[in-house]
Amino acid sequence: MESFESEIRVHLDKLDIPYEDFCNSNNKLDFKFYDVTVDAKEKRSKYKFHGDIPEEHSFIVDEITVHKMQFLAPYTALVIRVSVLSTISYFVIPFWNLVIMDKYRYNRVQYDDSLRGKWLIDLRNGAQLPNVESVIECVKRIPKWVTKRKADCTGKVFGENIKVHGTKRTVEQARYDYHITR
Repeated sequence: MESFESEIRVHLDKLDIPYEDFCNSNNKLDFKFYDVTVDAKEKRSKYKFHGDIPEEHSFIVDEITVHKMQFLAPYTALVIRVSVLSTISYFVIPFWNLVIMDKYRYNRVQYDDSLRGKWLIDLRNGAQLPNVESVIECVKRIPKWVTKRKADCTGKVFGENIKVHGTKRTVEQARYDYHITR
């Protein structure tokens, strides 16, 4: 199977859509077309860790990707191909959906013992599409959504579960914080 990046290139060329290709860059997202910069990601194997999200809906995003997207927002999105299941599926997740959806943040230990930030997300929070042509068409609509401030191709928010963590604040702590900041 060809890479997802190659599949995108083939279809952009076939549809005669001008694009910029940054796939060989470590500092940029993968493609820019229709004035939208996208990062192409692929899920090629099942995850051992998927938190509370059903495995077939889970996806892991590098936090560095989110940082790259943030500087290009709102004209940016993740485009994802899932080739683990019997059928290949595609997703588009605009930046604004990515940052507001429920996610599980964690660090993964790398080969050199450094830590890399990861986001575990639920793909049901994006637009599920049948093919790469639909992905390209969905990306084409992002500038219109931004202009109209309407995101009409994205999915429902799944996994919204806001938890309480940490120690309970005391009145003395609140007074102290208020006092030293005023």
